[in-house]
Amino acid sequence: MERLWSHPAASVATRKRILRAVLEEIIVTVEPGVLHLKLHWKGGDHTMLEVVKNRAEQHRWKTNASTEQLIRDLARLLPDGSIASVLNRLGTRTAKGSTWTQQRVCVFRNDHNIPVYRDGERAERGDLILHEAASRLGLSKMTVVRWCLAGKTELRGRTVCDPGD
Repeated sequence: MERLWSHPAASVATRKRILRAVLEEIIVTVEPGVLHLKLHWKGGDHTMLEVVKNRAEQHRWKTNASTEQLIRDLARLLPDGSIASVLNRLGTRTAKGSTWTQQRVCVFRNDHNIPVYRDGERAERGDLILHEAASRLGLSKMTVVRWCLAGKTELRGRTVCDPGD
């Protein structure tokens, strides 16, 4: 049976036919947090299985915590379309392996209760992104980065995403 099940040409339909041929019935007992299964095999044997139930809103498609934190940080700085561009430039993929789009970022934010970016929000906080700081100071972006790293100015900088990560 193992060879049939694992054969490269075995389709899902073939595997279902195998199960129907060898199983008489499956009895499921539901308890909070767990499912108890009793498999009755043709021929009289029984197998007991215990399967942990998924919690509410838990599924196999889970975005990693660092990507979630990155989106949280970027949502304070950029609109969804720009967030998607940054994530794609970094090579970050969705939980299903897709590239990011404005719509996917929006859905992710809504699913994780991340507030949407508002125009003018950064200005209200007095935050500048790198090219804005460089422009205001009349410097290159790299010079601003070096000054921040060297502690040479009153500039306080933080990196939201690092392409080297």
